[in-house]
Amino acid sequence: MSFEGIVQIENKDTTAEVNQQLTQGWELLAITPSNDGLVYTIGRRATKKTSSEILRDSGL
Repeated sequence: MSFEGIVQIENKDTTAEVNQQLTQGWELLAITPSNDGLVYTIGRRATKKTSSEILRDSGL
Protein backbone atom coordinates (compact mmCIF):
# COMPACT_ATOMS: atom_id res chain seq x y z
CA MET A 1 0.00 0.00 0.00
CA SER A 2 1.29 3.42 -0.92
CA PHE A 3 0.98 6.42 1.38
CA GLU A 4 1.30 8.74 -1.61
CA GLY A 5 -1.49 11.28 -1.60
CA ILE A 6 -2.20 11.01 2.14
CA VAL A 7 -2.74 14.57 3.36
CA GLN A 8 -3.88 13.97 6.94
CA ILE A 9 -2.99 11.31 9.52
CA GLU A 10 -4.65 10.67 12.87
CA ASN A 11 -4.30 8.09 15.63
CA LYS A 12 -7.43 6.61 17.20
CA ASP A 13 -7.75 4.25 20.14
CA THR A 14 -11.28 2.89 19.71
CA THR A 15 -12.75 0.80 16.93
CA ALA A 16 -15.91 2.94 16.99
CA GLU A 17 -13.90 6.06 16.09
CA VAL A 18 -11.99 4.19 13.40
CA ASN A 19 -15.11 2.68 11.85
CA GLN A 20 -16.78 6.09 11.72
CA GLN A 21 -13.79 7.61 9.93
CA LEU A 22 -13.56 4.65 7.52
CA THR A 23 -17.15 5.27 6.40
CA GLN A 24 -16.09 8.83 5.55
CA GLY A 25 -13.33 7.73 3.19
CA TRP A 26 -10.37 7.47 5.56
CA GLU A 27 -7.99 4.50 5.20
CA LEU A 28 -6.49 2.27 7.86
CA LEU A 29 -2.70 2.67 7.65
CA ALA A 30 -1.46 0.72 10.67
CA ILE A 31 -2.43 -0.98 13.91
CA THR A 32 0.20 -0.83 16.65
CA PRO A 33 0.21 -2.02 20.26
CA SER A 34 0.66 0.38 23.16
CA ASN A 35 0.59 0.06 26.94
CA ASP A 36 -3.08 1.10 26.86
CA GLY A 37 -4.20 -1.22 24.04
CA LEU A 38 -4.16 -0.89 20.27
CA VAL A 39 -3.58 2.36 18.39
CA TYR A 40 -5.13 2.66 14.94
CA THR A 41 -3.42 5.00 12.49
CA ILE A 42 -5.73 6.28 9.77
CA GLY A 43 -5.13 8.58 6.84
CA ARG A 44 -7.16 10.70 4.46
CA ARG A 45 -6.21 11.23 0.83
CA ALA A 46 -6.64 14.54 -0.97
CA THR A 47 -9.90 14.76 -2.85
CA LYS A 48 -9.58 14.63 -6.60
CA LYS A 49 -10.64 17.73 -8.47
CA THR A 50 -13.19 17.57 -11.25
CA SER A 51 -12.23 18.88 -14.68
CA SER A 52 -14.34 22.00 -14.12
CA GLU A 53 -12.52 22.70 -10.83
CA ILE A 54 -9.16 22.33 -12.56
CA LEU A 55 -10.19 24.75 -15.31
CA ARG A 56 -11.59 27.24 -12.80
CA ASP A 57 -8.41 27.14 -10.70
CA SER A 58 -6.18 27.57 -13.76
CA GLY A 59 -7.96 30.78 -14.76
CA LEU A 60 -9.03 29.50 -18.18
